[in-house]
Amino acid sequence: MRNLKNDPLFCPKCGNGSFIKKSYKEYQCESSAYQFIIYKNVAAAVGVIIVYNEKIVMTVRAKNPGKNLLDLPGGFVDKDENYEEAAKREVKEELNIELANLAYLCSAPNTYLYKNIEYRTLDSIFVSYQDSIAEINIDKKEIDAYKLVSLEDLNSADIAFPSIRAGIQVYCELNRQKIGLNP
Repeated sequence: MRNLKNDPLFCPKCGNGSFIKKSYKEYQCESSAYQFIIYKNVAAAVGVIIVYNEKIVMTVRAKNPGKNLLDLPGGFVDKDENYEEAAKREVKEELNIELANLAYLCSAPNTYLYKNIEYRTLDSIFVSYQDSIAEINIDKKEIDAYKLVSLEDLNSADIAFPSIRAGIQVYCELNRQKIGLNP
């Protein structure tokens, strides 16, 4: 029986809908004489911990997955874009902030269930220290609001994704801050 949520439906080479699952990420077209194989790899995504006045900027998600929960500004990496470009673009799109600086922090895997399709992502988390956030203007299609949150006040149940909790945890450990966050 096919797992329609996660298995490829049609061969992009011949159009046939019959695949042999070779491994958790490798599928071979059953009808092709050319042994066409398709791979389901993780999608690249970014999140940015924006630090301002010893608080971080968290967004409130406008849609599922994780609607109404906290998230970091960020999103998927586009074609021909590196992680840093994606982080800067996503923050500009979502909050209208031009990042003055950006440093890589860590990465964490995530499962992103969107319209009953499971996407596996690898989220690269960055940190940016900002002197001003006066220019914030949120994109209502992506987020409902933003909040300035002290790390001590963060509750893991309010954060949409385990990868974001993990990134914030790494940030806190590196800065030796006490928080009650459990990824």
